Amino acid sequence: MLRLTNTIVPMHADRLYASEGNTQAAYASAKQELKQHKNWLQNLIRTTNEAGLLALLNANNNQQHGIDTYVLHIYIHERHHPPFMSLDAFVGSSLTLSFDTPSGHAYRHLYITALCQLDHDGSYGYYRLIAQPATYRLHQHLRSQIDTDLSVQTMVTERVAMQEIDVIDDSGTDSSSEKNASWTPARMTQWQSSDWSHICERLSRQGLTAYLRHAQTEEHAPPTLIITSAHPSDEDGISQSIGSVRYQQVLHDRAHAPILALSEQVITQPSTVTVQRFNSASVAHPVQSANMAISDSEADSQTNTSTLTIDTPAAFAPVTDTETIDDATIMANSHHSRYSVYHALAHCTDLNVADTFTLVGHNHLNQHYRATHIVHLARNSLAHVTGLTISRRHQQRHASDLKAGTHLTQLRLITADTPWVGALYSRQALPPMTGLTDSQSDTDSRNHMTPTRHYLLDSPAQSINRLEAQAGSNYGSHFTHRADDQTLMQAIGDGEHLINIGSLLSSTRPSLFATDNEQ
Repeated sequence: MLRLTNTIVPMHADRLYASEGNTQAAYASAKQELKQHKNWLQNLIRTTNEAGLLALLNANNNQQHGIDTYVLHIYIHERHHPPFMSLDAFVGSSLTLSFDTPSGHAYRHLYITALCQLDHDGSYGYYRLIAQPATYRLHQHLRSQIDTDLSVQTMVTERVAMQEIDVIDDSGTDSSSEKNASWTPARMTQWQSSDWSHICERLSRQGLTAYLRHAQTEEHAPPTLIITSAHPSDEDGISQSIGSVRYQQVLHDRAHAPILALSEQVITQPSTVTVQRFNSASVAHPVQSANMAISDSEADSQTNTSTLTIDTPAAFAPVTDTETIDDATIMANSHHSRYSVYHALAHCTDLNVADTFTLVGHNHLNQHYRATHIVHLARNSLAHVTGLTISRRHQQRHASDLKAGTHLTQLRLITADTPWVGALYSRQALPPMTGLTDSQSDTDSRNHMTPTRHYLLDSPAQSINRLEAQAGSNYGSHFTHRADDQTLMQAIGDGEHLINIGSLLSSTRPSLFATDNEQ
């Protein structure tokens, strides 16, 4: 759910393309010319196709200049802004973007830097809008930059002083134990570059990086600039405890500085999981449910006291009685063994169940999500906090098949065949492939022709060899492994066979493929 608040006129968000970088400055400061940046913004506004937009926003693009950029498509009602009139009033005004992540609401406090009208439909105008955090103001004016004997922190604080942005230093440079940590250049001079590109350049020369932390409040508040290195400190309130941000250092060739990738990590673990499912075979719809209490030996501060209920109305393969092996139990157990809410949902995805899940009693998850959204957000340990775009470099590193920057609503369905999902499915957690069970009565005509029969094939009275099993399976019978014991079970309906004179494995006549000894 994407909301726009604190805007001068009501706006309704349609889609978002986000690129959250950090100071990914290439060494050559010529790359960061202001003119080039303005051209980049112009291209971003004018691009007609989505692929071009994503290519421009790609985090490894030299044009990016380390300023987070959010491209929004929005609707504005014509009474708030007449169609195709001047948009100057909007530029520079504030905008707060809030969206739901698995760990709660996330806010980004931004300013509109450019917008244009794409279309007018009915009484609404359709606009493309570029929003950036307050640091964009540092990148608007050319200055000659001269640093003499200044440490990084002093230099950044000087440049940022006008912008109401606080600077927190978490780079470990103030500790005397680290060698060369507080290196200050005798003189660093750059002509005609903006404050922001100077900050980027200086940080990257020292192997540091900086990222913006937005205040997680409804009101529009200035962000904090945090200078950090590959090894953040353990102090409370700085890097370790800011929630869902994790650090990975990506090695580059010499032309680039070390980059920190920020990624969202889902750390909610409910205390109990309740899985419910309807028994769709009977009219009364009794509910099967399984409870799984999760006991943690160490009291985890992140453990939720709430319950997670996964409710899938009539979505599983139909069952005829509650004694069958219960998908609910399987899912609850699987969740318990995997320690993550979302793997349980991944199993649901694999069973081709309904599109929408209701997650009951879970603080921030009680909207209707498509299962793919949740699995995607949970599995996305890639380079962007939003989980909305993915940079190509990280995509290669993680060998994931997702297209770079695919908008969430256009994600292709994630199935067990997707390379990085395969590990989620363990054999013991998968339910039987078909709904056929031992205890089904003979009156259940599953193949609509004759009553289904069951033969337990591994009993010593009735031996079976591979060839025969293969022949049977070619004639439309179902083989399945049950979860509790590995009994090979075959249900054969006579009417399904090409040879219509009874089943291949019937006890009344010798088998086609049996050897003389067996007969």
